[in-house]
Amino acid sequence: MAANQSVIGPLSWSAAVNELEQLASPYPWSEAALESCFGDSYQNWELRTSGSVLVGYAITQKVADELTIMNIAVHPDFRRRGYARQLVEWVKEQAWRAGCTLWLEVRASNGAAIALYKAAGFSEAGVRKAYYPTRTGTEDALVMRWSNNCDDPRKTCL
Repeated sequence: MAANQSVIGPLSWSAAVNELEQLASPYPWSEAALESCFGDSYQNWELRTSGSVLVGYAITQKVADELTIMNIAVHPDFRRRGYARQLVEWVKEQAWRAGCTLWLEVRASNGAAIALYKAAGFSEAGVRKAYYPTRTGTEDALVMRWSNNCDDPRKTCL
């Protein structure tokens, strides 16, 4: 199924969110950490197929004029079909509408995600040394930024 046959809407906490997280990430968040991201400062979005299958989600947190993508997950069976890009573009639209700069951190080793974010107009803003755990220690996080300083959320605006 193509990403254009999907629906994005508000994400509410459920066991399905944790189940997807455990499948989607080699270093998944704990259930408690995920559930803690459903408070007032968070704006979370689900992506479902037209058949209502939960394909992915985006967890974001808004503080002042900044929106941070805390986590994006797509079910392994639905990868490479444009769903992650659709979630990223949706979050960019929300940031643009709210007048927010959009931030995220990504594992330095996650080339596919970095390419996706760069294609979506994000630029590298810095590095957080030894930020993510690995099986043998830690790895750096790239800090990436997308700014809303233009008339169109589909453009790269700095």
